[in-house]
Amino acid sequence: MENLYNHIELNERCEIYRLHADGISRRRIVAYLDRSPSTIGPELKRNTLGEKSVYKPAIADHMAMARQTAKF
Repeated sequence: MENLYNHIELNERCEIYRLHADGISRRRIVAYLDRSPSTIGPELKRNTLGEKSVYKPAIADHMAMARQTAKF
C-alpha cells in the first residue's frame, strides 16, 4: 500500500503561523491548506511553546526534524 502522508514543510508552517496569529480557526486553516484536521491539530499542539501558546514556524520545523531524527 502506498504511503500518501506528506510531512508539513516550512512554507506551510509559515502559513499556519500567519493564519493562526490572525485568529483563523483550525477548521479554516485545514480548508485553506487542503490538509487533514489530524495533521494541523497535532502540528499546533506538538510545536507550540510556552504558556502563551506561541507557534513559531522555524522552531516547529526544527522540533519536527529533531523528532524524525530521533526515530532512526
